[in-house]
Amino acid sequence: MFLEQGIPEKDLFELIAEVGKRSPREIVRRINGLIVKWRISKCKNGDSEPYDLLAGLINEMISERETKNVLEYKPFRRFIGAPTSEAGSITYGQSMAEALEKTRNVTYHEDIINNLEKDLGSEKSPTMNSLIDILKKDEHLCSVLNSNAGRYWLSDKKYREEMRDTYEETKPGKEALKYIRAGRDETVLSLKSDLQLPEDFEHAIQDLRMIPIEAGVFNMGSDDGIDNEKPIHRVKLDGFKISATLVTQAQYEKIMGVNPSHFKGDGHKGEAGLPVEKVSWNDAMVFCEQLTKLSKGKGRFTLPTEAQWEYACRAGTTTEFNTGDNLTTDQANYNGNYPYKNNQKGKYLEKTTPVDRYPANAWGIYDMHGNVWEWCLDWYDEKYYEKCNEKGVVENPQGPDGGSDRVLRGGGWNISEHYCRSAYRGYSSPGSRGDGIGFRLVFVP
Repeated sequence: MFLEQGIPEKDLFELIAEVGKRSPREIVRRINGLIVKWRISKCKNGDSEPYDLLAGLINEMISERETKNVLEYKPFRRFIGAPTSEAGSITYGQSMAEALEKTRNVTYHEDIINNLEKDLGSEKSPTMNSLIDILKKDEHLCSVLNSNAGRYWLSDKKYREEMRDTYEETKPGKEALKYIRAGRDETVLSLKSDLQLPEDFEHAIQDLRMIPIEAGVFNMGSDDGIDNEKPIHRVKLDGFKISATLVTQAQYEKIMGVNPSHFKGDGHKGEAGLPVEKVSWNDAMVFCEQLTKLSKGKGRFTLPTEAQWEYACRAGTTTEFNTGDNLTTDQANYNGNYPYKNNQKGKYLEKTTPVDRYPANAWGIYDMHGNVWEWCLDWYDEKYYEKCNEKGVVENPQGPDGGSDRVLRGGGWNISEHYCRSAYRGYSSPGSRGDGIGFRLVFVP
């Protein structure tokens, strides 16, 4: 049958030779690869039916991965239709299609990705980098997209919708069809009218409240902590705004179209919802980039720098916690089985809690201790504080120029009181996702 369809004998003989040496999963993957090669060759020969079949296959592949709860594929399909700039008409999908066009004669997957990163990575766009990262992990999807049909699918929203309607069993609902027929742009801003910016754009997302933090100077670090918290050094910061709460699941889903959290739940009885978790640093930066587009040039949403985070956490205090030298489980959500020093044991809830359940600090900011770890903008360097101290007063530090890990602060629901201290510095790979990791926002005008 394969020979009748025009698949080369050489490829079939290689496949037969692999039977018995490889797992059934690997053999199926090879067969799928041959089918993809055949469909791509038919597309290049101008055969329209395989051309459309291949476009349908792309939707099928992404839907299958979404079904298996590989959640980053849902934002992939969503963001390829989003504009690359606030006022631009070029979408991420169009930019990626143009870059893939230049790699048509590149053989190896690694080389294709290197070319994409070189061509598109210079944009320093977290959204584009996240899309490339998916292609880096998924060689099969990358191969399919790097065809005439795949590039067309990336570039043309109307064609994507047509192929989705044709090849997927689940049709869009009435509300979705209304927008499709109206020909509206497929961006994160066009899904619901209430996403249009009000004058006070901070409330464009439900319950997003930004607290203004005045400029100031403070002592950062701790001489009583572990080595990476030393020495205490003087930091001077310009004013900024920080979100009163952690980003909630509802807020994240409204922008990203997906809720990756392990502990799912909405707010009740006047409380805000649970924090979003299982988000990587990369995911958080994509969220910030998309939210920045809502500000329409009024400023930029991003993650707090490590210095901004500690300044906001301390809220004028110099003690171990912003509550004093002890943090009880009535003040924050952490593993109360492991108190700090000789303090009494407390509760262990074994889950996250609504982002405004515990008392705010003196500046009105919630959950700076416990609930979930919070990503910071900075790269992590164990010796960074020593370098800062050598400079005297450091103004608006942005962290090291590079590294392999990003900073995490605040501790979490499953961690001991020690790790929730104001000065404690955690870190992890920017691709890490865990049910104890979330983030909050900073807005810079």
